[in-house]
Amino acid sequence: MENHLDWGGKPNAIGGGFGKAREKSCEESKPLHLIWPHRWEHDKNPQFLVNTLLELNKRQVDFRVSILGERTQSIPECFENIGELLKEKLVNFGYLGKDEYYRALLDGDVVISTAGHEFYGVAMLEAAYCGCLPVAPNKLVYPEIYPDTSLYNTSNQLIKMLYNWCKNRPLFERDRAIFYENFNFDKYSSVQLVPKFISMIKTHIANSTVSNGV
Repeated sequence: MENHLDWGGKPNAIGGGFGKAREKSCEESKPLHLIWPHRWEHDKNPQFLVNTLLELNKRQVDFRVSILGERTQSIPECFENIGELLKEKLVNFGYLGKDEYYRALLDGDVVISTAGHEFYGVAMLEAAYCGCLPVAPNKLVYPEIYPDTSLYNTSNQLIKMLYNWCKNRPLFERDRAIFYENFNFDKYSSVQLVPKFISMIKTHIANSTVSNGV
């Protein structure tokens, strides 16, 4: 069986998807696993992420973090010493193959966006589908997708959210359960989206044909 996320149903072969991820609540002895799955470019604001992680570290909060995504030719300056600063808290750093990537998502607890530019946010939805509670800025496309409880306006708000969850695992599990009880993934599945795209393409072709007098 091919290892992949099947958006028509559940992720398969890699652990059972967000149904499986709901079983993570029994792992309360492990620190929360924070995921940042974005391109290592300026518009994804890696410096904002680093500032947040270092502030949590300064407050002696126990957590794990995976900084994933595509690396550019030059590593962002803010990432150069992150391994030395976070030490064993940094469990993944850089690009992972597909299977390893989805395993990391399935092991994750919170997926973070610090983006200053985003059209859709597929990586965030993938991680949420795998059981990671999404946290994103209250701007761009995110307010159209996620509830207010998943959005932050300032760096202090983000730090406070993560701090409270890291210090209080039962609180986090409660908030994660509430998110999944109310969030509907179906409207983002290929079953829902492909027919809409096909209809849009057909309409565009028909309109082009009429305007060209064909």
